[in-house]
Amino acid sequence: MPDFTLQSINGPVKLSDFKGKYVLLYFGYTSCPDLCPTTLGKLQQVLTRLADRESQIQVIFVSVDYLRDTPAKLDAFVKNFDKEFIGITGSKEQIDLVTKEYGIYYKINPPDPQTGFYSVDHSASVLIFNRQGKLAMTWPYGLETDQMTSDLQYLLKR
Repeated sequence: MPDFTLQSINGPVKLSDFKGKYVLLYFGYTSCPDLCPTTLGKLQQVLTRLADRESQIQVIFVSVDYLRDTPAKLDAFVKNFDKEFIGITGSKEQIDLVTKEYGIYYKINPPDPQTGFYSVDHSASVLIFNRQGKLAMTWPYGLETDQMTSDLQYLLKR
């Protein structure tokens, strides 16, 4: 998979910065009412179960809501789940390029005329990259925490 650079609260983050670790990459947005909090909550549970191996795993949340999600907002959001999670985003052009290269769908819906609120449709799978930065596995939305934990335990032994 091609490398990319997006912005976190602490500056630029490249996927290749995490070679040597397993990276769990998830695309979503901070105002998501269901998919994103559910998935990040499950990822936090998995890391708690693998506490002895947690230093070998990095969760990265990529926001596709480039209009609302600033690096600071992303950081606050992901830290609600785990202090080691990283939230990153970029310009529309950057997000479009990364999502296209990674096969991620997203669409910012028209805002509600009265409230201005809008939702974002998006893929809800988690991409798992091995220590060499190669895609090793994809988890569909709704996979149970036990299966995620088992998959990572298997990968970590390799």
